[in-house]
Amino acid sequence: MTKLLMQNWDKAKLGLSDEQKSKLLKVRKETLAGIGKIKQALRPLEMEVAEAMIDKEAPKSVEAQLKKIAELKLEATRIHLKCIYDTTHILSEEQLAVILPFWE
Repeated sequence: MTKLLMQNWDKAKLGLSDEQKSKLLKVRKETLAGIGKIKQALRPLEMEVAEAMIDKEAPKSVEAQLKKIAELKLEATRIHLKCIYDTTHILSEEQLAVILPFWE
């Protein structure tokens, strides 16, 4: 959602104030940092699982990796939901009405 806002940052119809822009940049920075850490942790785990399957190992052999992948994806979902929550509380109802059609 913050990416979409950045693309429409200076649109008069959206009418973001400087204070809103500052808050939205903070939300975006926090979101990208959190998701970036998760992506770095996910890659090696997913590679381990892929390699195990290529090596014809039993799915049970990668159970620990699968649990960790699920935990990381859950955390990524939490971060995205917090981003949406924070963003919708920064924008007015009118601004949300402008941006939501583009988000779908």
